[in-house]
Amino acid sequence: MFVRDELKALRGDDREARTHRVAMEEALEDCRREPRLAAVLEELLRYGEGGDFAHCPALVALFEHTGAARDLLRPLIGRLTALHRAYPLAQLAFRHRSQAGAHVLQIAAKARATLSLVLQDAAAFSELPIATFVDAEQREMVLAGKASASLFAIEAEDRGRVTLNSVRTELQSGARMKCTGPRRSRLIQPSHESLLTLRLARTAGRPGPTRRIDVRSGRIVHRASGNAADSRAELAMLLLGRMGRSDALPVLAARTRTGDAQLRWQAVRHALRSIRRQVCRSSRELRRIAKIRSISQLGHCWRNCNVSVHLCFPSPVDATGDPFAGGWRCHARGDCRCDRRGLRSPRGRKRPSRR
Repeated sequence: MFVRDELKALRGDDREARTHRVAMEEALEDCRREPRLAAVLEELLRYGEGGDFAHCPALVALFEHTGAARDLLRPLIGRLTALHRAYPLAQLAFRHRSQAGAHVLQIAAKARATLSLVLQDAAAFSELPIATFVDAEQREMVLAGKASASLFAIEAEDRGRVTLNSVRTELQSGARMKCTGPRRSRLIQPSHESLLTLRLARTAGRPGPTRRIDVRSGRIVHRASGNAADSRAELAMLLLGRMGRSDALPVLAARTRTGDAQLRWQAVRHALRSIRRQVCRSSRELRRIAKIRSISQLGHCWRNCNVSVHLCFPSPVDATGDPFAGGWRCHARGDCRCDRRGLRSPRGRKRPSRR
């Protein structure tokens, strides 16, 4: 693998990387202290804690027209762009992700609310007619680009299929979209142009499941938990199960009584797998002990029994808990005083004595 000299230098000495990080953090803090952005962040916190959008004038003004959004974001983006030109290897100061042509830059996150820039290019517009329904309140405003979109609303749901009502709209600079609750979504149609939007989203206090629906047939093709805590719990249960932690069984059992139905089902599945693993382990251990102590070998008792071939095995566990302390029993004669020294193999060869 080819590694550039600049990356080798950063790996050997992190002082330059710390310089880049400090410069980015200072620039971000300076931008956040700007009065207009500071007002937006303050109201974003209020909105994220459950406040009414109409009672947040800075946020309302931000989504009224593109000029306000551009005036607010231009100093921030310009400052960070200049820093990245000066420090090309600096880490981006915002939470971000890029996947299949969709690029999300999270400007701020307060409580349950996030403010993000979303850029979608031609690779992001899938021709598969699948819309995602999220239990959240989302507002979007187009800052640049053109595209067509369909707004969907679930009218009825029955046995894994839904009935959808759709409205088609054209998107261009200044257009706004709003999806509220788990029964509304939008699907942007394929386009050769990129689309840049400003998105304000707030998840529900107790979000329901996220569903992906084929808008042509109404079939639910995928369902996932809308609660991040439930997703983390599922990952933790999966990890404990893969690790073979038998002491996690009480935790899994407790999880079967609380939480979302999907989370409870996952807890039941992992608990049953853990029980099965413990039973198999106990069976293997018993077979191993039986083999070592020679309690499951056919032999010939030549001392006290007149039966040619029989099986001697330990009697039930006594009060001490030792399965070999209760004496031996013969399956053909009942009580039997023969011991391991009196057992012969089927070939007539006497077994060696264990002392």
